[in-house]
Amino acid sequence: MERKYIADTSFFLNFNLIYNIFKIYTVPEVIEEVKDRLNRIKLGMFDINVLNPKKKTIEEIKKKILEFMPLEKLSDTDIKIIALAYELKGIVLTDDFSIQNACYFLRIPFQGVTREIKEAYIFRKLCPNCRKIYSNDKKKCSICGSNLKIIIYRKISRE
Repeated sequence: MERKYIADTSFFLNFNLIYNIFKIYTVPEVIEEVKDRLNRIKLGMFDINVLNPKKKTIEEIKKKILEFMPLEKLSDTDIKIIALAYELKGIVLTDDFSIQNACYFLRIPFQGVTREIKEAYIFRKLCPNCRKIYSNDKKKCSICGSNLKIIIYRKISRE
């Protein structure tokens, strides 16, 4: 079975020629994010399949991500990359630590282009006044109404 590689913008900006990968999958927003001339030329080195994941998959991925990190840590494009990798059962190529963190917990294989996370983080939200800890889907403290702050709740070593 052919391996499927799903690339985010950092792959196209940071890759070097050691990558012997020429068939790449990505989402339309990634292509739009690559704006400068040199990196647009790099796009031509690959057979790029531009796909959108299903809306159902995106919603499923968002729900799963909230178990360990708030959606504010990821862009809509990041979430679409993760959802596409989930659908294609592919390997995500990215230097984005938030994408790598999400992939780690979702058990989606990933590979850094120039760097990889050494630890994965479980995040929660904290009220800076009451010090109450909330789940990642909350925005305001139910006690005092303060905006919640994102905190690292637990670190998990990848080694």
